[in-house]
Amino acid sequence: MNSKAISNHMRFFSVLYLFLCCCMATAQEGKTAAPAKLQKAWDSGISAYDIVENYMGDGLELAILPTPKRVLYSKRLFAFNQLSIVLPDNYPHKATRRDLVKLFPKAKFLTASNFKAAPAKSAVIFVGNASRNPATKAFLAKADGVLAAQDAAVTGTEGYQLAVLPGADGGVRVVISGNKAAGDFWAVQTLGQCLIEKQGKRYLHGIWTMDWPSFPARGSKGARQYMPQYKDNFSWGGHQDHKALKENFGWYIPYWGPGAKLDCSTAYLDQLAEKFKTHFNRGVRNFCIKFDDVGADLHSGFLLRTGDILKAEDLCKILVEAAGDENDDDDDLELLDDDEKPAKWVSKSLDKKTHGLLWNAVSRKNFSARARDGLLAGLNKILENNSFYSKEQFKGIKLSASVKKLLAQRKTLSKELQQKLNRLLLQAAFPKHFRPCPEQDTATRFKTYGPAICYFMRELDKRVKAFSPDCRLFYLSQVYGGTRPNRISKMIEAGGGLPKDVSLCWTGPAGASTSMHLREDGIKGYMAAYKSTEKGIIYDNYLRTATANSGKGDFGDYFALPRDGHGPELTKHLIGVFSENSDRISRMTRCDWNWNPEAYDEKRALKLAIREIAGPKAYKAMLAFIENLEFANPGRKASRFFRTMFVSNQTELNYKELKVLVDKEKALIPTLLATLEKHLPKTKANEQLLKEWKTLSATRVRVGDSVLLVKKHWRTAKARRLEGKISIDGLPDEAAWKKAFELKDFFKYGQAIPSKTKTSARFLYDDKFLYISMIMDAPALKGAVEKNISRRNVNDWAGRVRGKEQTDLILNSSSVGGGRVIFAVNSDGDRCDVNYSNSSEDFILGKRSGDFASGWQVKVARGGGQWSVEMALPLKKLTVSRKKLAKPGTSWMFNIYRRSDRIKSTWGLSMDKHNHNYFVDLVFE
Repeated sequence: MNSKAISNHMRFFSVLYLFLCCCMATAQEGKTAAPAKLQKAWDSGISAYDIVENYMGDGLELAILPTPKRVLYSKRLFAFNQLSIVLPDNYPHKATRRDLVKLFPKAKFLTASNFKAAPAKSAVIFVGNASRNPATKAFLAKADGVLAAQDAAVTGTEGYQLAVLPGADGGVRVVISGNKAAGDFWAVQTLGQCLIEKQGKRYLHGIWTMDWPSFPARGSKGARQYMPQYKDNFSWGGHQDHKALKENFGWYIPYWGPGAKLDCSTAYLDQLAEKFKTHFNRGVRNFCIKFDDVGADLHSGFLLRTGDILKAEDLCKILVEAAGDENDDDDDLELLDDDEKPAKWVSKSLDKKTHGLLWNAVSRKNFSARARDGLLAGLNKILENNSFYSKEQFKGIKLSASVKKLLAQRKTLSKELQQKLNRLLLQAAFPKHFRPCPEQDTATRFKTYGPAICYFMRELDKRVKAFSPDCRLFYLSQVYGGTRPNRISKMIEAGGGLPKDVSLCWTGPAGASTSMHLREDGIKGYMAAYKSTEKGIIYDNYLRTATANSGKGDFGDYFALPRDGHGPELTKHLIGVFSENSDRISRMTRCDWNWNPEAYDEKRALKLAIREIAGPKAYKAMLAFIENLEFANPGRKASRFFRTMFVSNQTELNYKELKVLVDKEKALIPTLLATLEKHLPKTKANEQLLKEWKTLSATRVRVGDSVLLVKKHWRTAKARRLEGKISIDGLPDEAAWKKAFELKDFFKYGQAIPSKTKTSARFLYDDKFLYISMIMDAPALKGAVEKNISRRNVNDWAGRVRGKEQTDLILNSSSVGGGRVIFAVNSDGDRCDVNYSNSSEDFILGKRSGDFASGWQVKVARGGGQWSVEMALPLKKLTVSRKKLAKPGTSWMFNIYRRSDRIKSTWGLSMDKHNHNYFVDLVFE
């Protein structure tokens, strides 16, 4: 059976299934649905493909997006000219009427009470179900069983029934039968996709659907104006156009990030509550506190923040008062420029921006939230200054013993202690204004994070409930991928737990929708870990665009929302899944899944999204463009690098195989782009999309050529079994090193030419360690040779040990595309080990670079115009897979990066020193 026959059979069984669903749904009301009568009535229309171009090849030209729950499609269209729209009496919903006017600008609007009969061969749209619109009720009574009323218990408050069928007089009748006003609105959006225009004539597609959403929250981070058209109703974050969102039967969750250090002071909790109250007054009843991307530390009470011991505006007034008369307008521009002490050293410490904010705040009484935040940031910098104090400035001011003790250590104090000292100095300088407030000091009160966050959420929940009992608070934890008990959840459990009615918001569970499931190691496990029983919402990080990321070369994800891991059972525990900022294609496919996950098909959703954007003439070119992206990135990886480099994760391909992909890309893409530029509908959004795709294509060609160049110069190093003994002292002068395979002839970084700086390296291994030695020419390092140089561990997340002479060993011992471990050292003996495989939990809780605790040994020797390194790396820390144990025949991936002054070099030719696509092979002999 050919593919076309299979497709026809599938469509037949789909219609049969929908017919049975229709019968089952209406049987509950004791009525018999009559789809046969409906199909017979449709036969009087015009053949659809006499009007609509059949360009998609699979009959989706007239399909609805998002996919309805139950639907019957006719193959007929019905022409109309005159049109009447019959609304219930006193119909208040502006958005529904507004969108009907957009669709049918020449329509005549009537109320049910003044509608009697439509002119012959005209079109009539009845809005509202039988219980809300008497005209709808009268029409259904005459329809003789062709239509049955929907079951409101099944379809819910957003459900609707829509039918387009011919009238007995040769006209068209449309029933928009929403259970509530929101159902009417969504039905109008469906009707918009049934409207066909050609050569000045208008047609409506014959359709029957009984439809409702699976999730109450359907949206994304950052709503878009076009999204209600596809039944989106939700925005993550306080939306600036909240009135339009509400008019379109949508809602949003405003969120607030309290920052890296948790502040449980009453004043700060009150401040957060006031921020939420602004949204409450707009009609909002759901709020979220988010802690993602921050640590689990407690506020010490000595940072300047609104609600601390002293408010920012009060501090401003005190400082100005110390400098002169704040009421003297002539002196406004001289604020803090006086030689009065102690304002003098404050004035000297102020940067220009903060100085301007301070002047503006006091002279113009401008203490707006934005001005205050900027002012606080500037003043906090002052309080971190370890030259804040001088004997002359504080002459005559009495200082306590504790202050004197801190003064004696001020050059070595931590940031927190330095701020504490400077705060105490302010208290001594202005005793009547500064009073210690230890009961509001979070670190002093709670000691650990668990009790503090539980108190914080309980108190905030009380404040939100004080607005109204129906208000609800969401909690977004620090740990992105928490699919089972983690350190944060254990802290919360030990601290007494979150309020019972607090709902979870989280990213994942694995940070992206490709891993979304309901198993114990998924959503159910995450909820159980936090003892959550309320339905939560997921912040899906899979779909992102360039605007959602900061780095250059970031491009949108143009794929459909992934099918893997998405099941309709998620509705049992979630109110919705909202996406990151994403492009229109992925937004539309996500709309399809959020509305009807039971019937979601990613290929169909992708085609429908492209149809909506491209139109008939540009459809095939746009589909081919995206299919090429998917072919080149079969795993559909959601990361910045995978968008730009179609050969990502293709390291196992040889040069010839990779060249086939690159050449195909170069031949295909320009043709597709030319077609899109010619035929894509001329809109501002499409112009931006095309511009981005041109940049993306140029980047992909450039990166493809780069990887080809790397493949052409591919190298393999050998790690030989250690024979004899070596001493890790930085000087590889033992006989065992001379038997090792030598890595030499380093490339200039990013270029297939030899580096001017001479470097050599060797690998050895035994049962416990992988050893590496390097010898590097460095003319500036003259004099006698010193060895055993080892200075300090450096916490440097970027993996750089800053210095003119630096080398990095980057290893990937797991698999292609797996985690990377970086060992960096410079000629001064500063060193840093970075584990890029750390979980988000470790990242949040402080296990960053330098805290990898790999147990490595490293020593440096220098002098005589060279410097050298010896490392011993514990194999247990490096091997994460039994298949990759360090034994004869095993292959790892690695590279060596060296920086000498401004000259950079690598042993494996590389365009990106830490990118595994540019790693080369290390084979154990």
